[in-house]
Amino acid sequence: MGLVGQGGKAQYPEGHALCFEYLARKFNNLREEAKKKPGKLDPAFRDWYTFAYHVGPRPLDKHQLDRINDSDNYRVGNVRWLHATRQNSNKRGNRHHLYRGRRFTDAELSTLLAKNFKDYSPEAIKKYRQRRAKEGFSNEDITREIFKRHGLPYESSGNPLEDADFSPKYYKKLSEAYRTSSSELTRIAFEIAWLEGKIITLKTDRQNEMDGLVTLNKEDSYKLLCRISDLEDDLQKARNRASKLGVQKIKQDIESTEPETDCGTLTKAMKQQIQWAEDAKTLSANL
Repeated sequence: MGLVGQGGKAQYPEGHALCFEYLARKFNNLREEAKKKPGKLDPAFRDWYTFAYHVGPRPLDKHQLDRINDSDNYRVGNVRWLHATRQNSNKRGNRHHLYRGRRFTDAELSTLLAKNFKDYSPEAIKKYRQRRAKEGFSNEDITREIFKRHGLPYESSGNPLEDADFSPKYYKKLSEAYRTSSSELTRIAFEIAWLEGKIITLKTDRQNEMDGLVTLNKEDSYKLLCRISDLEDDLQKARNRASKLGVQKIKQDIESTEPETDCGTLTKAMKQQIQWAEDAKTLSANL
């Protein structure tokens, strides 16, 4: 949709004032909601000029403002204009699968798996999801299992520390313990804490043996020492993995940081967007 006509003067289709009306209403509603839920609206978006500049004009009256990542707030880079029919299919109630910070419907997940040459129909995904949900599994656990069954790495948020799964050696045992614990720790942190707890318990048993509080035969005493040694090795590996993932997360944060825009070298598209924001600011005052 062109925004600039002859002579650089902004031109909009007939009836385009409805676009301003919708946008102004959306802006006011978001500001009201932000009073109850401060995290829903980015501070930068509480300014009308900034909001209108980054959101841009409404393409058609069938389009609605939507968040790309539904679990994130309304902020720069996380909003888009989405046709109402698509937005209805993307409602959180239908988007059961979280992958790389975005929620997918059963059909969308099927398409995503197909791109990796994995054939899994939406109907099969739905049946599997419903069956596992009845067994008490969360949506994230179900999606993680779907990826695991197809031999694909699962990433819920794009954060390496949050996406790291349990070590294969302890996967089955820790998966069940993690699911029933309602822990807020990441899986890697949960594994480290679990290993630390096991080592403390076994070292207590070893100390009790040395103090004569319990009696073990030579074979059981040797097995106890070996078990402690194995767990300490596994704990060190888990800590090293967490450290590497932490470094990876820092590198990602640095790479994803966008440099500040040089206002002296605005592109033509940006100038049009600024013109739109200025017109929106003027017209909204009369709504």
